[in-house]
Amino acid sequence: MKQSTLMTIALCGFLFGCGSQPQKLFGDESLSVNTPVYRGNKIFYVEKFRDEEENSRRWSNLMEPHEYETDTEAVDNGDPVSIIVNRAYVPLTLTNSEQNGRLSTLLGGSKTRDIAVLIDFGAKAGEKEEFIAAWYQRDVPPDEPLSFQYLIVYSQDSWDSRVPPYFRLRIVDVTNERNTRTGELLNQISGAGTTVASLIGSPLLAPVVNIATRAASLVLANEENRNLIDFTFNVFSTAQKGEAGGMPLGHFKAGGIVVLGQPFETDYTFWEDDFQYDFKLRRVQKLNEKANVVPAPFMIVTVMTAGAVVPNVVKRRSQRIAKVLSDRDAVRQELGDVIEDAGKLLKSLQTLEFREQFAKFPSKTSFNTMLNQLQVNWAGLPSGERIWLLSVVRSTTNINRSTVAEYVAWNTACAVDTPFSVEKREFDPSAYTGANAAQCSS
Repeated sequence: MKQSTLMTIALCGFLFGCGSQPQKLFGDESLSVNTPVYRGNKIFYVEKFRDEEENSRRWSNLMEPHEYETDTEAVDNGDPVSIIVNRAYVPLTLTNSEQNGRLSTLLGGSKTRDIAVLIDFGAKAGEKEEFIAAWYQRDVPPDEPLSFQYLIVYSQDSWDSRVPPYFRLRIVDVTNERNTRTGELLNQISGAGTTVASLIGSPLLAPVVNIATRAASLVLANEENRNLIDFTFNVFSTAQKGEAGGMPLGHFKAGGIVVLGQPFETDYTFWEDDFQYDFKLRRVQKLNEKANVVPAPFMIVTVMTAGAVVPNVVKRRSQRIAKVLSDRDAVRQELGDVIEDAGKLLKSLQTLEFREQFAKFPSKTSFNTMLNQLQVNWAGLPSGERIWLLSVVRSTTNINRSTVAEYVAWNTACAVDTPFSVEKREFDPSAYTGANAAQCSS
């Protein structure tokens, strides 16, 4: 690993911060919730495309969590997790203050609105949730999807299935910020032209992160702003669902999640209908009533089990080293720790280099090289990198082993005769055709 690469990553950590700060909402409290303008919010899972009709890749049914029974898309212990914001939409009724009096305070008779999309997500034991100002857009007309798609806003290297992930998804009307300093900060976010949290690796765009955190906190502190939708929920592992005594719990699964508001002038019987999402028109509709668009805001996020290009554990260590090296007092006090951490970081990056070679050019040969390098550096790797790299190997082999030595043994005995998918970057041990089938396929 070249010294310049090490310094580049350290510089990224120093400039970028590699993470968001804990939020302060409504003073020092983060748990205050005002009823959103579109009340009665509910979550749905986005089912796979319907394949029984023409244009089958256009519509997906929306399913309530209690209706979901299969575990085929479950996020498993140790899987990497990424969160993508797919879409947000504001309806035609957004500017109709006659239907909802709470809209009358929102900038008179304006026909457009300024909209912020805010996300809280947490899936780590003992840590506060991440708070992300994912998008801000001015002059949004009613009946309009916001101008973004597929923004990666969060990733972590390995999920501990004992921790039920926490979501809070909000679409906020921030029109009253147009003439405030907060509006200036939000403009700086939108001026970046991209998502906030996916800028890791781009030090020149680093200031956007701190701006986003400051602006989002100010937005939520302004009592004149209105949450159009605001919904908080946890989802649970397969094992936790099984221990719930028959009560259906939301499943932590890969795929899309929709938060949908309840339209004005409807009551709880509105939810008796079934719904679908039209990918072409970018609207939620009543099922099989393609002209019947639901007149309420919605937001779609996707849970994806995919690893980050640079593991977060490495980013955090880079940030700490850069901070200490830039602080003379800290250098004097922690020089020994810095030297030790720099050595660990170098081993981590050396191993990561081979992992990236495998990710870019997946083959049995590049996997073998990565695995051998992992074994060589194992003793010098910190526990965070060990956990993450073992999860990479586990998801690649689809074999459950507890040590790198056991995976090396499996690779030596079984990899040659085990089918390998270049597209999925993984082995299929269930189709193993060699000797010792029991040892190689389970």
